[in-house]
Amino acid sequence: MKKAFVRSGAIVSGESFHGREKEISKIRSLVLRDAGTTQLSVEGLPHVGKSSLVYEALMSQRRKLFEQRVVVAWVNVGSMLHANDVLAQMAEKVRRGVIQAGLETTALTREFDDWKRTGELIALEEYFVQMRDSDVSPVVIFDEFDHVRNLTDIRPEYFQAWRQFAYMPETRVRYVVVSRRPINVLELTCGNSNFANVFERISLKGFSEADMTIIQDEFSAAGREVCEDLVSAWREVIGWSGSHPFLLMNGLARLLDANERVLEDPLEGVDGFGNFCLRFYDEELRPFLEDVGLLDPLLKELFGPIRVGATSKRRLREYGLLPELQGASSSQLRVYLESLARTRTLWELWSQTEIGIRTLVLSTLVREYGDEWVEQVSASSDGIRKRLGRMAERRARGEDLFAEESGSILEYANPRDLFALIFLRWDLFAPSLGKTKGYWEERFELLASVRNAEAHNRSLPLASAQLTIATGYCEEIVGILRGVRVI
Repeated sequence: MKKAFVRSGAIVSGESFHGREKEISKIRSLVLRDAGTTQLSVEGLPHVGKSSLVYEALMSQRRKLFEQRVVVAWVNVGSMLHANDVLAQMAEKVRRGVIQAGLETTALTREFDDWKRTGELIALEEYFVQMRDSDVSPVVIFDEFDHVRNLTDIRPEYFQAWRQFAYMPETRVRYVVVSRRPINVLELTCGNSNFANVFERISLKGFSEADMTIIQDEFSAAGREVCEDLVSAWREVIGWSGSHPFLLMNGLARLLDANERVLEDPLEGVDGFGNFCLRFYDEELRPFLEDVGLLDPLLKELFGPIRVGATSKRRLREYGLLPELQGASSSQLRVYLESLARTRTLWELWSQTEIGIRTLVLSTLVREYGDEWVEQVSASSDGIRKRLGRMAERRARGEDLFAEESGSILEYANPRDLFALIFLRWDLFAPSLGKTKGYWEERFELLASVRNAEAHNRSLPLASAQLTIATGYCEEIVGILRGVRVI
């Protein structure tokens, strides 16, 4: 069968599904074996192919499984509003499958109608008991299970009900849960339960080396007329995508599209692919890692002088981020993360620097002019008066630009405001800062420029040289301020 390559992030199956033979075999073995006692969770990074894997392993075989009296039901939790909707969809989808398989009995119809009439959990349990007695095995797939945190009425009782249906021999519903986060983490957001304890986990990572070899052969077969140097085209794509399924398929599909459009250079097909990957890194991957508390551990493990603890390292490995990125010096994702690490380091250092400068300015002006320093300093020049006026406006509007809360108007000053106050009365600040006014003008101008760029366009990292210089300047200022005991 000739394989297809698709650009969308939708669930794929059949000719559009690539690799994952070992994972498919494992899912079918665990879920469909005779004992039927295994509950399975498939977890992984955004768009790593979790739903497609489970669909290919089970839903694509749905009609064949009818012959084994196995009914597979797909429930998209991401489309639900209430926890009870999940239970209702679970029962409705299973019942529909039973009818399609020709396995409906009078007893099953009676128990299902009783549950529909009462809506009680005990009635739903009796329906699954009757299903077990009828030798029908339900397999329920909960897709996008992360959304369970957002269900309006989610309570521990629902997790316990799901567990009861799987745990008790009289019912023995089999679950496959698809999520980005572990089930035990999702449980904690809704209260205590032990639903997660009945699951065996598959941590889905990027494509394996064996998968990548197969996919490269499939791409070569599909793109035999794309260009003479398929190796070069392949390297261009995986330099950005790595083994991430969504990114890789998107890049390869772009190359094949270029062939159909008869471009003189098919490599033009990957124009814009780098930006596409950067958006994914910045809008999907980074926020997810921040949300699960793994971004800082990843940056420290890859680039920091201190390695992270065993628990964080295990979680990073489960998501396929280690050791792959440690050895991928040419990976564009690693380059992105390295830039992010430099930026975050500077951002934390800048926060410390800015607080220190603000404290120095306030203490120095209060010492010279007293608590009414604002009025006296405002009278010194039109430029300073306008700056202080804008700070007062921001304070009046409640636009707290910085983390520190204080009654001081300087809490609403931007870096250039602070530097302007320093240079207004350089004679007052020279004893603390040392050097010359010109020396600090150069440094403060660069810091103000970097601070402004980072605050307003964090998705476009600054040049490495600028970050390095700014970091050095901040470290110098922090050292001086510590020396005069300002911080």
